[in-house]
Amino acid sequence: YYVVDKKLDVAPKTFEAWIKLPSSLPIGEHANESANDTIARGGVIFGNYKSANEASISFEVTNKGEPKLFYIDSSTTAMTSTKAVTITFSSSASKLLNDKWTHLAISLDTAVGKAKCYIDGVLTETKTQSFNEYHRNFGLNRFLIGNDYRAIHNFKGAIKDVTLYSDVRTDAEILSDKNSVNLSNDGLIANINALNK
Repeated sequence: YYVVDKKLDVAPKTFEAWIKLPSSLPIGEHANESANDTIARGGVIFGNYKSANEASISFEVTNKGEPKLFYIDSSTTAMTSTKAVTITFSSSASKLLNDKWTHLAISLDTAVGKAKCYIDGVLTETKTQSFNEYHRNFGLNRFLIGNDYRAIHNFKGAIKDVTLYSDVRTDAEILSDKNSVNLSNDGLIANINALNK
């Protein structure tokens, strides 16, 4: 995995990544994983989860190949607290276990309470979501690409690009990002390209 050098100053509203996952996931690839999961997760694309007591974000893929965003917006002592929010996109059009390079994007419109998932620039699912205090700073810990601080949910495929925006990208903008990220775009927080590392 890769550790991002700088902490985030703002909470991202759009998460994008080019990823590739196999059609089936290996169980227990990490030494501790089989003790925590009966079925392997696709893993963390980008995250800084360290404990249930710290604000954090995890942009990841479930064991069923579903895009997922999990965040804790303030100190809490339980993963089931109202401060811990999980958004999972489970429609068949959103699944990612296809052994192909895929552009994944999730946008969070906290003003209207909508979360959207895009696969290869196409909107596949919209969810109504209460975002609690999503405006908080999630950058207490540096972010990792391909894992988080639990070190048990390593990404089971390949990641070649991660892009974060402070604004909610439109359908047209996400489709454009699939083809090429304009580094002068307003709202761009970070673009980490594995090909440049």
